[in-house]
Amino acid sequence: MAVRFDADGEDYTRTLTLGAQAAISACCWVKISTDRNTFSTAISLDNGTGDALFIQTATDGTTMGVYEEPLGGFAGTGRAFTVGTWYWVAFSINGTTGTQYSRALTDTTVTTAALSGLQATHNIATLRIGESAWGTEWLNGAVTAVKVWQAALTQAELEAEALAHRPRRTANLIAWYPLTRAETT
Repeated sequence: MAVRFDADGEDYTRTLTLGAQAAISACCWVKISTDRNTFSTAISLDNGTGDALFIQTATDGTTMGVYEEPLGGFAGTGRAFTVGTWYWVAFSINGTTGTQYSRALTDTTVTTAALSGLQATHNIATLRIGESAWGTEWLNGAVTAVKVWQAALTQAELEAEALAHRPRRTANLIAWYPLTRAETT
């Protein structure tokens, strides 16, 4: 089960007021239900449009990756998603580098991509699920098992999180939304 988004204005927003963060990790399961052929955001950690980290698609609507502002683009290589397929997506950032992880529900291994060119810290004031800070980059799909840490988790720690809605690592956990009920926003 998951929360289904299918229109602009359907999103969850929470004020975090974390300030400048050098180390941050996040993960979720996401499914694109309809290819909007534009930016579509699963998770946004931001301080408005000038300082943000997104798990979102590129303008093609299906290539999912970690997008960063002020970089103004993907911090690594995005992964082509298939519409209607569930994917686990995660990132771990420590300073100016990090790693993106993903796997389809049917994959037996995790795909990794290096993140580079990142700014040293991100001023994180808001968590958004299903939308970006721009307000037009909404996801036409579903999200579940959202988790965010104020730490750079290892690949093994993040992979353990892919297997459960409930967080396995609670140290430095700042947000957890299981989103297990079938509902609309």
